[in-house]
Amino acid sequence: MNKLSKMLWALLPLLSVFIFVGCNNDEPEPEPAPNPGDVTINLKSETVNASANGGDYTVNYTLTNPIEGENVTVVPAEDWVSDIDVATPGVIKFSVERNAAETPRETTVDVSYKGAEKKTFTVKQAAAMNQDLTFEIEVTEQKYLSCVLDVYPANSDLAYIYGIYTPAEIEANNLQTDEALFQYEVEYFQALGYWNGISWKDVAEARAKWGNSYDVEPTGLAPESDYYLIAYYYDIDTCERLSDIYRFKFTTAKVPLGDMDFTFETSVDQNELTATVTAPTTYLDAFYFDVFQKSIVDSECAQLGIEPARYFELYNNTFVANRLSNSSYTAAGYIQEFCSYVSDDYTFDCLSDTEYYLYAFAVTEEGLCATVPVFEVVKTDPVEMSDNEFVIIVQDITTMSAKIMWKTVNDDPYIAGYVTKEYWDSLGSTDNQKLQGLLSTMEAPAVLSGDSTYYPGASEDEAPVYFDPATEYVVFAFGYRGGVVTTDLFSTTFSTLEDRESYMKLIVNEELGYFHIDAIKASDAYVADFFDNYTDYPFVAPFEVTFSDPSMLQSFFFTNWIENPSATPGWNSPENIVKMVLHDGAMSPYLHVSMASAGLESYTWAMALDTEGYYTSIYEKIFEPTIEGANPDGSIFVEWFYDQQNKSNALVPSAVYDNTPVELPALSQAQAVAPAKKSGKKHSLTTIAEVEKKLPVDCLVARE
Repeated sequence: MNKLSKMLWALLPLLSVFIFVGCNNDEPEPEPAPNPGDVTINLKSETVNASANGGDYTVNYTLTNPIEGENVTVVPAEDWVSDIDVATPGVIKFSVERNAAETPRETTVDVSYKGAEKKTFTVKQAAAMNQDLTFEIEVTEQKYLSCVLDVYPANSDLAYIYGIYTPAEIEANNLQTDEALFQYEVEYFQALGYWNGISWKDVAEARAKWGNSYDVEPTGLAPESDYYLIAYYYDIDTCERLSDIYRFKFTTAKVPLGDMDFTFETSVDQNELTATVTAPTTYLDAFYFDVFQKSIVDSECAQLGIEPARYFELYNNTFVANRLSNSSYTAAGYIQEFCSYVSDDYTFDCLSDTEYYLYAFAVTEEGLCATVPVFEVVKTDPVEMSDNEFVIIVQDITTMSAKIMWKTVNDDPYIAGYVTKEYWDSLGSTDNQKLQGLLSTMEAPAVLSGDSTYYPGASEDEAPVYFDPATEYVVFAFGYRGGVVTTDLFSTTFSTLEDRESYMKLIVNEELGYFHIDAIKASDAYVADFFDNYTDYPFVAPFEVTFSDPSMLQSFFFTNWIENPSATPGWNSPENIVKMVLHDGAMSPYLHVSMASAGLESYTWAMALDTEGYYTSIYEKIFEPTIEGANPDGSIFVEWFYDQQNKSNALVPSAVYDNTPVELPALSQAQAVAPAKKSGKKHSLTTIAEVEKKLPVDCLVARE
């Protein structure tokens, strides 16, 4: 037998084994499907009550022993239940059509699942209301800035909601259909609810009325202007609209105009126009005067088909109505701020070499135009080039801030600011291109005069602007007067420090806990009196801070915020926390407390800046106090208070930065034209159309 034959014979037993195993009837069979009794559907609702208007509804369910990859099957018995959606596990979504019949109806919906017994729920829908769901509206008094209306619902048993809209608001937001208008209403309620810490449904319920509504007076309206009072029936239980939206158009009264002459005296110094306006000797009440660029007025008048006097009337009345729609303003306050008596003068900062209308008119007690505006044309002179020069100094550079100073040689007006180097380079390669780019992106740029200093965030703005770490910036300045660039373009660059933490560590002792003010008062009333907000925030937590290397301390920053249910989402994002901590400016690191109220979270943040220009990491403490959790021994807080007070009194200011100032000489001269920034108590800054854009928004405030 050769080697191959021997090998085959040797393998034969193994082959036979393999064959035998493959035919073995004892091989395990696939697991049988689960017993139907092991899989069950549990419906959370067996009946769904739908309104006559229909809408979207849900039924929740659970599964016992669910099978991976399987979904429930939902089949309604009638097609007025449709749009079945089972994409969300445990939730059956569906739509119910509107019932136009005067009788109720119901149907069943089967819910099936593999291996489970079928379950059924019932949808019951109310009948369409066989009732008159209309309104009658009556204007009982027509005023200049409002109208008084009575609202008579045909059905006094149902709740209804009304509101005020301008035709412009309806047009701009495509609210011609009832569906779109109601959705807009809901969004408005949502906004109100958000800012008041309640749901939009609560807002709608609070605004709902029953029966006749007398003396409805929407305010903040403009004279001789059209508005719509809209009204609809509303179900406060289902939060559904029950009727069509009724729209009643009404018009405010026109102010009757008298005649009055004014005396104008003017003088021009380049772009500055000084006007002295004198009323007739027999007139002792308020009047208003202003200037308006002639080319703008002429263009607007041509489009509207009106004369300049009519334009000034409409502009003023629209502006006043807009302002008074805000409840914080009054007509008396407006007149005091903007208007004049007997004779008055004003210097206007105008565009160079440009014609203006100078106009004046008497005003009503509301600040509205009471006489036909009188006017004349005046023209400014070309501005002269300035010999002003700038030295730009950048000091105290940190990762997020720097001290910027502009030094001038005279008091000629100029514009100054900063941009990233990346943006600066994108403006173009020449000074003229950069100037054109800067002026085109700045809205009403602030015109400065004399030396100026800038600290990022050192203002009362709610969202101060800070520099980005490790970023190169360009600081610039150029003379600017009457819309004309009057000097060379001056600039310099600097870079913020890299984004790393300070080597100095901020250490906070939290062992003392927090105290109720009553415990502190029982120990030392003098100390308790330091915290004048303890009526609203009766809990105080001592903030005791030390530093790993006190010699490196440059500045300390601390802030304490109480939870606001209506706060904007994301208000405490890491980026905003840094801004909030820095916003209040540097302070002593001693004698700080976190104040709090029961049921509200208290947020404390702190950060320090070292002498090298780097910040520590943000310290954060969030706590919600309780009486039980407060330290009952107020003497511990009193002892801490006096110790901190001694440290604060002995505080020695740390060293300042050692950054070398940066200066840059003048570059080439360029010219550019841009809108001039108006200042003072005058308001002819925009067109009628621009002012009217604000009215629809502000009119929302006037809704009942």
